[in-house]
Amino acid sequence: IPTYNKAPLNVGGTNYLHEYKGTDFIDQYFVDAKQMGVVCGAVSGNLVCFDFDQHDKGQNVQGVFDEFIQDPIVKLLIDRKEAALYSSQSGGRHLFVRTPEKEKPKVLSKYSTGDVMIELRGEGQYMICWPSPGYDHIGGCELIDVNEVDDEAFLHMVNLSISFSEIAIEQNTKENEEVDREWGKAWNINTPDGKYNIEEGNAALRLLFDNGWNEVEHRRRGNLRFLTRPGKDLKDGISATWGYRDNMLYVFSTSVNEFPIPDGNIGKAFSPFNILVAYEYDNNWKAAKDALRELYGMKTRQSVKPLPKVEEERLTNVTDFPIDVFNEDIRNFILQMQKALNFSPDISACGIMAAVSSLVGNSLKLKVKNGWDTPMIFWFMARGLPGTNKSHPVNTALRPLKKINKSYYDDYIKQIGEYNKLDDKQKNKEPKPVFRQVVVDDLTVESLRSVLTINPRGVLLHNDEIKKFIDSMNQYKGGGGSDQSFWLTSFNNDPVTVNRVKSEPVVIADVFINVIGTIQPDVLSSVLSKSENNGFIDRFLFTRAEKTAHGLTDDEVPQDTFDYWQDMCEYINDVMTFENQKPIIAEFTPGGYQAYKDLSQWYADLQNDPNTNKIMQSYISKLRIYLARFALLMSFFDHMDINTQQPTFDIEKHHIDRAKRICDYFLATAEEVFIENDERSEADNIDPKRGTKTERIIEMLSKGIKQKVIADKLNCSRQHVSKIKKQVENGDLS
Repeated sequence: IPTYNKAPLNVGGTNYLHEYKGTDFIDQYFVDAKQMGVVCGAVSGNLVCFDFDQHDKGQNVQGVFDEFIQDPIVKLLIDRKEAALYSSQSGGRHLFVRTPEKEKPKVLSKYSTGDVMIELRGEGQYMICWPSPGYDHIGGCELIDVNEVDDEAFLHMVNLSISFSEIAIEQNTKENEEVDREWGKAWNINTPDGKYNIEEGNAALRLLFDNGWNEVEHRRRGNLRFLTRPGKDLKDGISATWGYRDNMLYVFSTSVNEFPIPDGNIGKAFSPFNILVAYEYDNNWKAAKDALRELYGMKTRQSVKPLPKVEEERLTNVTDFPIDVFNEDIRNFILQMQKALNFSPDISACGIMAAVSSLVGNSLKLKVKNGWDTPMIFWFMARGLPGTNKSHPVNTALRPLKKINKSYYDDYIKQIGEYNKLDDKQKNKEPKPVFRQVVVDDLTVESLRSVLTINPRGVLLHNDEIKKFIDSMNQYKGGGGSDQSFWLTSFNNDPVTVNRVKSEPVVIADVFINVIGTIQPDVLSSVLSKSENNGFIDRFLFTRAEKTAHGLTDDEVPQDTFDYWQDMCEYINDVMTFENQKPIIAEFTPGGYQAYKDLSQWYADLQNDPNTNKIMQSYISKLRIYLARFALLMSFFDHMDINTQQPTFDIEKHHIDRAKRICDYFLATAEEVFIENDERSEADNIDPKRGTKTERIIEMLSKGIKQKVIADKLNCSRQHVSKIKKQVENGDLS
């Protein structure tokens, strides 16, 4: 890119940081350039730069850089002409490589003064480079010949950079956040595995060496060791580090069978006990713990008598909603609501997704296959006990939409007032003003003629108590109408013809109605027990139930936070207008399509698996649909974010990965909803007159029914049920 005094020359319509422009404009726009810059990130084939800074405060950047490039892995990359080295006019040093995936910028190390020592320059940034005056090529290949390094080599350089830091700094990568926050916290010196983790780090390291691992380098600074896995040569890169945190083996390589890394991750930490179990006890953690108890002279646990029947295994575990799928601003919005207002992040996230997807509506769709385009239609049901904060997070997320509604209504009142002043002849020449809406509180099939013909982009139905919406089905038909059938059709964004006796039929093309509301868990159970087996309830996405009532906190949400959310919603509303009623069509990138295809098959296999609970099979089929919709939503968030904006709405692999994590959450909450309801039904089948209450509790426990359900059914406390359960486990009751 052409630059003057380190700043890019302003060339209208040219987004240097995210858009490849080709070479035709070089002669025209480089005329006034005094320097040349290179863009990092995806537009340059995932080019990154390790930027070594000199601040003229006595820092020895040359010494740091010299030590860095003498590292055996870095030296190998330079000797093989895969990395390019340059000096800058201010005394700094630059090392360029390419990475398999685009990388976000981050500070890796700092001097004791707090000044940046080494910084990774990546997506959305640029570097002034040779042959600009004062910049020299000092080693490796030329910039244009920089090669792609593998994940292991890149992570090695990142960890190496971090080890130079003279003060502690927070790393923004997810894996480092998790390591800093969680590593070692669960280790208890009074347990066999905890004692081994704390005291036997050197023994575990020797186990690695005994099983073929090799130490490439031991950096005394930070006590960091770089290791290669068994059967791997140094020239192929580093496989793991030891010592980044006390007694931590951090594995980069996906080829180590003993220490597998989950799909989508770039590394994982393993404890000394993990190493012991893998190499000495054939992954039998119980045998390892028993042996350590004997070694340490710890009391052996009493064996527990199993219940008559083991509770059915869940497909997944219910966890917090993965808010890290959002950008930093959205996460900040959610977390501030939680801190100051005690809002559930799960419910806030659903409110935000409902708001954004509804403002987009029919204006953006994803082409899944020829003839199959999907918009972002979502039906959310936020669960919570009476008196908990389940309504407020939704209301806060939707407040900008209702403010937009109010402005439209004010315009409508003003326009209709002017219209009513016209005489009949003038009225025949002027279109009658209409009330545009983005959110409605109540919507029946009968109202669609006026609402959706005026709002072809679509609307969001918000019922604070969503049971009101469910109960309203067919209320004007004596229960014999087709309202529920319409909603089943609308979920697929299909066209609908509305026929009325006193007016012309209306065809509503591509019906778009999102739904969000709140419900109490017990009320939901009642709804489920009365619902038809037609897939209507299966289309809802349930939040984890909010169970805790909160008082006030002293924290306040900054007004800037609310202003950000209002501005974002108004901006989306303005740019995604759907005026010509022709949607923008997003498509999969090759990698995105393959990821979607693989996950779609995974869901199909899970649905067809005879071990999958029958209640969940229908729900899983809807998650296959939601996977594509959430991927489109993730792409939209990226496109609208000025910090990570992508040039198109096309779906990349990371969008699918993030969508999968959201679907995992809703799969888990659905299991919680449907299986608990199934357990309630099973509890209802137990004869209330047979045996004593204790005998009925034992019978329900044997059927895998949860303690909460048993307590509610038999009108006793959960503590009483828990007491009976422990007596059964200890063999005191049969």
